[in-house]
Amino acid sequence: MNLTIQQNQKDAVMSELHLANLAFQKVYPGDLPDSQPVHTVYGGANLFKKDSIVKMGKGALKSFVTNAPHFGVLANVLQLSGCESLPKTEAQIKELESRLDAITDEQRKKELACLPYTAYKKL
Repeated sequence: MNLTIQQNQKDAVMSELHLANLAFQKVYPGDLPDSQPVHTVYGGANLFKKDSIVKMGKGALKSFVTNAPHFGVLANVLQLSGCESLPKTEAQIKELESRLDAITDEQRKKELACLPYTAYKKL
């Protein structure tokens, strides 16, 4: 008894499957990549209330601000390029933040702190 598939038979089956998959994808394209969830929350439906999402969002924001009180911490946690040269003290961070606030977006893009500063400001 032969338990293997000949390469030409395998190629024929794979070719048919490929065509069938293409036809299926035209009818059912699936979700767009820009609308995919970034996380999933598990819990019983009996626990879900109309304000559940708002409460979870507030909790997440509180946790974020507690653990990353300024953009310098965020940069270090994410190990962003140049994070080691960012100021460490609260006063130095405030001074840098004031300077970044005062310059144009184009000027800010040339700064090492641009990415963490911009991301943190979106909160």
